[in-house]
Formats: sequence, C-alpha cells, structure tokens
Amino acid sequence: MQLSNTALRLIRIKLNLSQETMADLMQINQATYNRLESGKIKLGLGHVEKIAQALNVSEQEVFSLLIEWH
Repeated sequence: MQLSNTALRLIRIKLNLSQETMADLMQINQATYNRLESGKIKLGLGHVEKIAQALNVSEQEVFSLLIEWH
C-alpha cells in the first residue's frame, strides 16, 4: 500500500501549519518536506515516525489519516 503524499498536505493544511513549520517539527529541511508533499520522495516508515513525533500522535494515527485521506 502506498501512502498518500496528498494526504500529508491535507493534514498540514488542516492543522494550519506551513511547510517550514512542519519540516521543523519533523526535524528535516523545508526542501525535503516539499519533495515529500509533492510526491518526489515516497513516504516511508521513517517519515511516518517523524510525522507522529512532530504531531505528538501515534504512528497508527498517522497511518490512519494518510490512508483515510488517500
């Protein structure tokens, strides 16, 4: 199953976060985050872990959102 890069963007927008803020929370640079959102880099388990830590939620919650909003 492929995780949705579009869903990542929707999550960020719903939380009213900029790409720069989301990148900072994930401890990656903004250019890398932009490539994740645009689909140039596929979302992997490591990214899901960083998203979960950044948003202070479980990895399962992140998976659920990425799949639900796919």
